[in-house]
Amino acid sequence: MPTKIAAIAKGLALCLSLFAVATASDAATSYSLNAGSAISVNEIGTCYVITNDTGSRIFIPTKTAEEWASFYDHLPTGVTKSPCGCAASGGCAAAALGSTCTSYTASSATSPTTCAAISVTATCVGGAWSVTPAAYGSCSQGYRSCAPSGGCGTTAHGGSCTTYSSNSPSGASCSTVSRVSTCSDGTWSASPYVYSSCTSGCSASGACSAASNGASCTSYTASSATSPATCSGASISSTCSNGAWTVTPGAYSSCSQSYRSCSASGGCGTTAHGGSCTTYSSTAPSGASCSMVARTSTCSDGTWSASPYAYGSCSSGCSASGACSAASNGASCTSYSSSSVSYPSSCSSVSRTSTCSNGSWSASPYPNGSCSVGYDYYWNYDGWGSCSASCGGGSQSRGVWCERSDGISVSDSYCGGGKPSTSQSCNTQGCSCYSSACGTVSDGGSCTTYSSSYVYWPSSCSSVSRTSTCYNGSWGSTPYSNGSCWVAHSYSWELGGWSSCSASCGGGTQTRTVRCLRDDGVYEEGGICTMMLPPASSQACNTQSCCAANYNQSCSACTGMGCNYGTYNCGGSCVNPNGSAVQAPYTCWSSPGACSFGLTDGYGNCSAQSPSNYGQSCSVCNGAGCNYGTYGCTGCVNGDGSAVQAPYYCWSSPGGCIYGTTNAYGSCTASDPSYYGQSCTSSANNCGQTNSGTRNCAGTCSVSAPANVADRYVCGEPYCVNSDEVCSWCSDGYEWYECNCSYECVDWDQSCGYVSGCP
Repeated sequence: MPTKIAAIAKGLALCLSLFAVATASDAATSYSLNAGSAISVNEIGTCYVITNDTGSRIFIPTKTAEEWASFYDHLPTGVTKSPCGCAASGGCAAAALGSTCTSYTASSATSPTTCAAISVTATCVGGAWSVTPAAYGSCSQGYRSCAPSGGCGTTAHGGSCTTYSSNSPSGASCSTVSRVSTCSDGTWSASPYVYSSCTSGCSASGACSAASNGASCTSYTASSATSPATCSGASISSTCSNGAWTVTPGAYSSCSQSYRSCSASGGCGTTAHGGSCTTYSSTAPSGASCSMVARTSTCSDGTWSASPYAYGSCSSGCSASGACSAASNGASCTSYSSSSVSYPSSCSSVSRTSTCSNGSWSASPYPNGSCSVGYDYYWNYDGWGSCSASCGGGSQSRGVWCERSDGISVSDSYCGGGKPSTSQSCNTQGCSCYSSACGTVSDGGSCTTYSSSYVYWPSSCSSVSRTSTCYNGSWGSTPYSNGSCWVAHSYSWELGGWSSCSASCGGGTQTRTVRCLRDDGVYEEGGICTMMLPPASSQACNTQSCCAANYNQSCSACTGMGCNYGTYNCGGSCVNPNGSAVQAPYTCWSSPGACSFGLTDGYGNCSAQSPSNYGQSCSVCNGAGCNYGTYGCTGCVNGDGSAVQAPYYCWSSPGGCIYGTTNAYGSCTASDPSYYGQSCTSSANNCGQTNSGTRNCAGTCSVSAPANVADRYVCGEPYCVNSDEVCSWCSDGYEWYECNCSYECVDWDQSCGYVSGCP
């Protein structure tokens, strides 16, 4: 294979391996900045605009945070920095990196549309807004008014209106029949009542307070009345009628009625009106309870309802029963149906209280006069505590105690059986191991690592591998720093011979096979082959024309009446789209007559149209399609009276990108794609460097990648630290060499010659 192509392939392989390393750490390897230029560098959480006024190209290292910080903290002479930010745009003012701005597509919004719905939030990221800000920096929210309803007229948003269900309430004030309705964005908070006003009420008079229309008030001429006089006889009932009391109210709002007491009689002393007194016809009735010889007398305005008996008291007792001894009247006794119960039951569940009432117990006493509660005992314990070690064996403990069935802790002697253990072993498994290339590996597990992240074919990754086993937290052999390895190859193009031309004239094509061949003899169709510019696999041939020189150009056949048009065919004849010869125009008459006369077209047909089809739809067609119009006096015409033209293939302008057809007026309908002429960059085969250009009709960048580029990183080795030791392409643009730093492996010398080995 050609030596220069092999060298390019090997250089590209190295660049791709280095690009993969940069991607894994989310940072570009480096930036190249030409003299008099500036660039926004946003890497590893820090963004600056770097300006190069040194007079020559510089390189900006960003492979690690330390390299990037060392550069912007110790800038070379003639190099300056400034924080990244975003310029003012639309409704957003200029802002610092990371700032957020909310803008709006309109200055106001009327419900139901909200300002939030037309807002655009943009964040300044790397010197550019994340989205294009809208035109307005603020938005005012508008709301709808409420339409008239009930007693309320048209009311603006936020306004209120008071209405009434009655304009003259009976027995109530206007406030009790009122409602306040508030307008919120065109909707009443509550449906308004029918009346917008309400009138009622009387002012305070005598003992009557101010009252609404129809309300009544009872007052009195005196504050008290003593029997036989009554308060009802001193009352006045007044009603509020249209603002005036029907009867003048009295001076007092209440009246207290006084009654006479009853004199002492029998066993009752002097007793006030309404009071009662119980007396007995005997103090110790024989063979009967006190209730049988009792009488209750009530005093009513100085008179007893029944004459009191002679005695004011009476008593009787109960005989012994069950666990209760003999007792006096009113005495109580507690007894139990059982002498003992088991916890959690209580003695109250088997108890009964009996009361002596007029010689009888209220409930028959139980046979037991006392009761006791019995308990169970058991071992209780806490959960196990945390282990003293995470691996390799530790211990954990817990609390254990004897507990009574009611939850009370007691001495261990109450609980039977052996006491549960208070400690145990834990986390007896072996400890795991960790390394950056292996991650965490469990005890007894293994991990394969590599002393280098890649090897050149025909070497294999197994030659730089090591398998390390974890033994209870320690590696049997120290893992290498790389967790993976790949084999680097060189590539070349294998070319076949050209085929015969597909045409003898008018332009043909001949082809050949082009295949990407790897250094181990394997043919590749993707991967790194897509990064190499392949030789052409086809080319034009026999491009000389087979037709006359004026083929497909416009032509015409004319008389004093005008011209008819067509195009030259391959033989040089002026023809219509159907291939017939174009005829010159002559005057012709239409029949019958709304259109008086016309001219013959290129086919010899009269352009005048009879009234039967005047104004109907029509079309003019050829192999490119049809254009449409309506029949007029002179044939198929456009709205302005001009003849509808048949469609012909055309190119758009100014870009000339899209192949289209003409419309009925002869204008090209094609338009350039939206991306045509946009800025773009090309960086293929150049280790991260770019050239700027514009996009062509196909959307690809119409500029080639730069031929001479520089890269500070080769084969993963340390980069050169002095500006004059930058690794570069050779002047002829093909072979790769590297600065000859004392600690680096040199694959290509600076005279562009291959060095067979590294020291």
